[in-house]
Amino acid sequence: MRFILFFFPLFLFSQKSFDFDYSLVYETTYFKQDTTSVDRIFLVNSEDNSYYALLTKADSLNYNLILHQRNSLHAEVQIKKDLFLNGKAINMDCKAIVPFRNPYKYQIKNYDFIKLK
Repeated sequence: MRFILFFFPLFLFSQKSFDFDYSLVYETTYFKQDTTSVDRIFLVNSEDNSYYALLTKADSLNYNLILHQRNSLHAEVQIKKDLFLNGKAINMDCKAIVPFRNPYKYQIKNYDFIKLK
């Protein structure tokens, strides 16, 4: 008796939405041969700190956007500055999103965590 197995690929379409209510702007200065400073913009949610976004200047028209959700996903894309400044929704290509796992999770045993009031 023969059994034939068919493997059907299952494609699921899902979207995650991230809302940010604060932006933190840090100026980083590098003192080497020539002094350069770089602005980094962190986007955070004050209610949920499981994800953040980091914006750095790529060129005069674009930002580099890094979106990081702890123990879930990581994405790096370039977006237009005017898209970000107008507060529009940003859609990312699925190819830019990669799964992320914390490689240092085993270190949790070496620390004490308490929940603050």
